[in-house]
This record gives sequence, structure tokens and C-alpha cells, in this order.
Amino acid sequence: MDIRGIPNEQVNTGDAFEHQRKVARTDSKQALVQQRHNNRATEVGRLPSSELVRLAATLKKIPEVREDVVSLVRDRMKSGYYTTREASEKTAEVLKQK
Repeated sequence: MDIRGIPNEQVNTGDAFEHQRKVARTDSKQALVQQRHNNRATEVGRLPSSELVRLAATLKKIPEVREDVVSLVRDRMKSGYYTTREASEKTAEVLKQK
């Protein structure tokens, strides 16, 4: 019997050879599909590079923007507060402390 379960005397050797080629092609296609799937899974689960880790750590160090502070500064700039003597004195005090 051949691999298809047909007695050898009933199988044309050309047919048997063609069948083996089809099986081999199917196996090759399945292996290629599996390899592509494995490659995609590896890409998705890839560990970040050291540069990416460093950049993410740097981003975490940047403080969040406080909209209330930004709004206060904007209002003070519009009103001319930073050009007053009081603002200059506060700035000078802070600079002395550093």
C-alpha cells in the first residue's frame, strides 16, 4: 500500500510522486505561515531597547503641567504684575536663596 492507502499495483507512480509533491508543498506553506505568525508574535512581545527605556525614564522626570499655575502666570503677565517693584523684590529674594 502507498501512503494514501491504495494498493501499490493500483497506483500510477506518477500519481504517487505528484501526491508527495502536493503534500510537501502544503507542509512548506504551513511552515511558512507558522514562521510568519511566530515572527509577528516576537515583534509584538519585543523588549524595548535601552534607548527607549532611557527616554521613557526622562519623560517621567518631566513634571506635569499645572493648568492653574499657567493660568495664574498668564493673568499676571496681562496685568503687568511682573514689571512691578513687588515682583522684582520677590525674584531677588528667591535668587539670593539659591
